[in-house]
This record gives sequence, C-alpha cells and structure tokens, in this order.
Amino acid sequence: MPRFWLPFPLAHIVVFVAMCVLSIPIYVVSPFDRRKVVVDAIARVWMRLILFVTGIRVPPELTDDVPGDGPYIFMANHQSHMDVVLLLATLPRSPKFVAKRELLWVPVFGLTMLALGHITIDRRNRERAIRSLDEAGRKIREGVNVLVFPEGTRTLGDPDYVGPFKKGGFMLALKAGVPIVPIGIAGTADRMKKAEFRVKPGVVCYRIGEPIPTAGLTEADRDALMEQVRAAIAELKLRAWNDLKAWEQQHGVNT
Repeated sequence: MPRFWLPFPLAHIVVFVAMCVLSIPIYVVSPFDRRKVVVDAIARVWMRLILFVTGIRVPPELTDDVPGDGPYIFMANHQSHMDVVLLLATLPRSPKFVAKRELLWVPVFGLTMLALGHITIDRRNRERAIRSLDEAGRKIREGVNVLVFPEGTRTLGDPDYVGPFKKGGFMLALKAGVPIVPIGIAGTADRMKKAEFRVKPGVVCYRIGEPIPTAGLTEADRDALMEQVRAAIAELKLRAWNDLKAWEQQHGVNT
C-alpha cells in the first residue's frame, strides 16, 4: 500500500479543486508563454498531485530514461485514463498529447488543454483533422515532444496484447520526420478500470524502447512502420507487466 493516498471520493474532490485553482494561472500566463515553459511546469505539478493523492506510484526501477534529446513522438499502449496522467507527470519536457476533439467540451479541462497547447483531432471532419496534424507537425519541428496513443481508445487483454492502430499518429510522424519512441505501460488498468471512475492506489510500470527512425520514409512505408511500432509496444508492455509482477512479489504486494 502506498505511504499516502486519499480515499474515494475525497481524492477526486481534491483533484477537481486543484484543476480549478491551477487552471487560473495557466489561462493567465499561456498567451504570454509562447514556449509553454511556465504553464507546462504548472501542469506537471497538477499531474503529480493526481498521482500523489490517488496513491499511484512508479518506483524508479519501474521506469526507463528517454534516450537522447528528441524531439520525439512518444507512442504508448492505452488501457486507462491514468496513462495520460502518468506520462505527463514523468516524461521529460512535458509532451503535448493528441486527443479526440470531444474532450474540449469537458468543463475546465477542455479549456486547460487548449491553454497548454495540447492537440485535438476532429475524427468526423477530415479537413480539420489534417489541419490539426499540420499544427502538431509544426510544434514538433519547433522542438516539442508529442504523445500519441495509437490505439485511439482504451484496450484491455493479455499482457502482450495491443489493439489495432489508427493511422493519424503515423502520418504525423512521416510528415515531421522525427523518431517514434515506443512505450509499454502495465498496471494502470488495475488502478483505474475502464468502466469505473474510482482509482485504486498501487504501483505501475512503464518501459521505453529505442527510437524508431522515420526520416526518409514515405506514405508507402506507413503500414510497415505501424507494424514495427505495434510489435515494439507489445514487447515493452509484456516486459513492463513482468517487471511489475516481479516487483510486487519481491515487496509482498497483492493487487
């Protein structure tokens, strides 16, 4: 059991209040913070607060360092809402994540996403989706890291299972010509199940693979690139799951 955590629903109340409070300086500073240095620092505090009050921990031995300096497109498997919180709280240089446009309608959260420079995709409007990908490509060329969940939805299954991929993130990678860094996450599905709002305290793990280059590739290479990344994420997810179970056994943790 983590050293500190707040029970449901108190943790959710604290998280919501923190979101409302921290969103104010984000809204005020964002128009003047072109490189998003200040607002990213505020957002990282917010994400780490969520992990703290919900009792979710990621010990140093259950994470990996990001190789090199980037910019990169991080691609990870997606099994819980906590995946976004986990990676935004711990990955370097506060990556901007790509999400469906419908999230903009979530009170407070949607406006905060815009102020932080995250990228939304309108899946029902191809023209808008292309414009959003072009904007994401511009951010990457300026040195911004981007986070994509290529499954496009939360996917459960065996420890090495990764669902089918959407094409948008790979079109972005080909346009930007930057490496893709695969990430395999384990444990977040147990912390916050797909059909539940409750968060269960505990330990999670993620493993980071070597960057997969995209420079010089064309749209004709897209499907092969998708399979390469999917295989890498599946392998990393399985390794993360095995490492997490070994850690739990070593520390006498029962999830």
